[in-house]
Amino acid sequence: FDQAQRFVFASVYELPIGQGEKYLNQRGVLNEVLGGWRVSANFSTNTGAPFTVYQGGANTSNSLAGSLYPNRIKSGVLPSGQRTIAHWFDTTAFVSPPLYQYGTSGRNILRGPGFWDLDSGLMKNFALPLPVGEQPRLEVRGDFFNVLNHPNLAQPNSTTGSSATATITSASPGRTIEVGLLLSF
Repeated sequence: FDQAQRFVFASVYELPIGQGEKYLNQRGVLNEVLGGWRVSANFSTNTGAPFTVYQGGANTSNSLAGSLYPNRIKSGVLPSGQRTIAHWFDTTAFVSPPLYQYGTSGRNILRGPGFWDLDSGLMKNFALPLPVGEQPRLEVRGDFFNVLNHPNLAQPNSTTGSSATATITSASPGRTIEVGLLLSF
């Protein structure tokens, strides 16, 4: 759960339109259609999460206890301009340790891709004219997740010894829209 850098911004704004507001301050059909709307925005971004490189291939059967780490002979970090989904880290930095020996690579030594996301919402409350002692309200809302349809990449395959090592094969879902009704009474 280590996040070296993280920024979050959240806001809700009630549009100044309709009865009791700055614009179209009147009753009637225009107020019912245009008044009482709220918008929300949530933006978050953070650096990538750490991950561990594990030993794969034939030498894993020689492990004395649990997962076997490879030997780390150099950093393994690629410059940001060289990282792609087909090659996220330097695979030549990790080699198999000798038989029956533990590798020198540690836990959480590399970082995966960063993350950024913009979500928003649009909602309006309607007073329901029901003969009840309480004031029932109906909220109509639309929620928009990943508004800009930005692909947030998953962690790379971090097991050595295969052609998939250092590749990223999945990402977070694309833009999603939800529409809903909420009855409060």
